[in-house]
Parts: sequence; structure tokens; C-alpha cells
Amino acid sequence: MHVLLQYWFGHVNGCVIWKYSNGSPYRLLSVGRYSSFYILVVGIRLSSNRIHSIDAFRVLAILAVIAIHTTPFGEVENNQTYTVLYVAINQLARFAVPFFFVISGYFFARKINGGSALLPSAIYSLKRLAIIWLFFSIIYVFPYDLIKAFEYGLLGPVKVFYWNLVTIEHDPVKFFFQGSKVHLWFLVSLALSIIITSLFLRYFQPNPLPSLITFSVVIYVFGLLAKSYADTPYGVDIDFNTRNGPFFSTVFFVMGYVLSYLKLNPSYLFYGLLVTIVGYAIQAGEIYYLYHSYSIDPTSHDYVVGTLLVGLGVSLMALSNHPFLNIRSISGIGRYTLGIYGIHFIFVDMLRHFDQKVSNPSWELIYVLIVFLLSVIVTVVLSRNKKLKKVFV
Repeated sequence: MHVLLQYWFGHVNGCVIWKYSNGSPYRLLSVGRYSSFYILVVGIRLSSNRIHSIDAFRVLAILAVIAIHTTPFGEVENNQTYTVLYVAINQLARFAVPFFFVISGYFFARKINGGSALLPSAIYSLKRLAIIWLFFSIIYVFPYDLIKAFEYGLLGPVKVFYWNLVTIEHDPVKFFFQGSKVHLWFLVSLALSIIITSLFLRYFQPNPLPSLITFSVVIYVFGLLAKSYADTPYGVDIDFNTRNGPFFSTVFFVMGYVLSYLKLNPSYLFYGLLVTIVGYAIQAGEIYYLYHSYSIDPTSHDYVVGTLLVGLGVSLMALSNHPFLNIRSISGIGRYTLGIYGIHFIFVDMLRHFDQKVSNPSWELIYVLIVFLLSVIVTVVLSRNKKLKKVFV
């Protein structure tokens, strides 16, 4: 897959433009309608070498992540319908991060089982994740949201930068596990799941999977007892957010590793959908029980027991490679989701001021789409730089 950047001058009427280069089609992502202005048109050359159903679900998953962080209908008070919508969107979107973990484990396994050496492959993946974590941790220390920064005066940006550094200094453990911005926890958790999986594959031969699966399930259960179920009689009280670390990521990464032994089959779309529906039903029952029995906020749950089936079901659908999911205009964005994930919080925060002033229900969804589109455009453009490509692709 390759990125095409072109400048157009003159009239461009809202349409889809296709170009061809060496037999590969380009679909242009953004067009506008202006005269006497240069218009940046960002295009993606589609590749036949990728599993388009996985890329399509990657795009759906990154939209779900953005929806969690933009909290649609979450700021509306005294409206029961909006509250229900807020909870529903928040929990339906929880498939996203488990899916990303599963697919990471799937491709890691395919690489190992395809003949690549375990240790070099693991080190390569860890180095790449460390670079991405460090890059975005540096970015988010700086006062990118200047509107908010200048609320503290002319030296506001300097103050915000200093306060961010002080926050890191006061809690270095938290900084290690989630970087300088809350969503970067995903990178550390993924890295830890790679380390754990690699250790089991290396030292628990000749059959490491049973021990690895057992271990991943045990720490998942512990993670639940220390987070979603912490306020119940059987909960565990520790001063640590078990969303961070390997507690939840490992079981999904291992799930992807196991799924790599399956061959792509269109029937997985149907079976995956059934598993997903069952998973969501269990998840809904859990959060209802936890809310009515222990007054636990329904939107506070990153993972519950049902999330295991949701992650499995969605991943099976993504691995189906069903023709129905071969939507190349969408899947072409799939390879950029890691970069979109890293950068999207900049636009979430910058648009938050406008979000707080708008009460139109349609804005709640438009907010999600604007953050997504801005993140896609910036990610695609920056990925053209050779030094930044490893961060954004």
C-alpha cells in the first residue's frame, strides 16, 4: 500500500476520484469544492496483499476508540434517553481494544510460525512499540491545546509544559504504564503481552500453549477482581489500575495466537456474529448487575467477563475475509490505525471546547467523525516522511 498526495487547482466538485498506477487503483479520500484555492487531496493506493476484512474492522475499531474518548451524549444532563445512548455507545465500543490485541497476537503468531526466529521478532516488535510510546509521550507533554493553555495567561503554554513534567515526576510508575497521555497504556500492555507470550514459547516447550492460556486467564480474572469487581464482596483492593499492564491484554494476544492456526473462512462471519451477540448479552447483564447491586458506573468498565467473547467474536468476523467485508475504500485506511490511535487525542482535546458549547444531538456523532477524519489526514500525510513512517504506519 502506498500513499498518493496531489494538489488540485480550480473547481473540484464533491466526488470520488480514481487513478491508476502500475495497475493499482488509488481512491482519493478527500475532495472539496473551492475555486482559486489549492486543495490537498490525500489518496491511498489499495493493496491486494492485505486481509481487507481485518483492515475494515480496524477502521471500525478506531472509530469505536474515538467514540469512547469523545463520550457522545455523555455531557447531556437530566435526559434519560441520552444517558442510555451514552452507556450503550460506551459499552458497544469496548470491542475495539480487545480486537487490536487479538489481531496483534494473530500476526505475531503468523510471523513466528512462518519461520521467523522468536527472539528477533519479539525484540523488533518491542523496539517499534517503544519508539511509538516515546514519540507520543513527548508529543503529549507539549501544550498542543493552545486555547486551553492560554487560559492560564501569556505564559500558559510554558506553565502547562512544566505541570506535565511535574505530573510525570510525581508518578513515574503511572507514566511508565500509560505514558504522558492516558490512551498510551495500550502500547505498554501490548508490549508486556509480547514479552509474556515469548517467554512461555521459549521456556515451556514442547507444548507451551496450555500453560500460556491458563496463565493469561488467571491474570485476566485477577484484573477483573481488582477493577470492575473491586467494589463487590469478592473484589480485590489494590492501588493499581489493572487496565494497565498485562492483566487484560495477554489473554486477547494469546487468543490471536491460537486463532492463527485457523484458515480464513467466510463462515467465520456468521459464527463470529453469534459469539459477539452472546458476549454482549453477558456484558450487559454484568454491568446491569454491578450498577444495581453496587452502584458501579456502567461506563467505567473496560473489561468484564463477557468482553472475552466479544473480542473473540469480532476477531472471528474480521478473520472471515468475507466478500461482504471487502470494502476497499474503508479497508485502505486500516494500516494507519496505530498512527490514528496515537494522534487522535490531540483533536479530541482541541475540539472539546466547542463540544462543551454545543447542545445539538447531531454534534455528538459529528464530533467523532471530525476527530477521525482529522486524525486520518494528519496520519497519512506524516507517514510520507521516512523517519515518521515507523510511528504512523
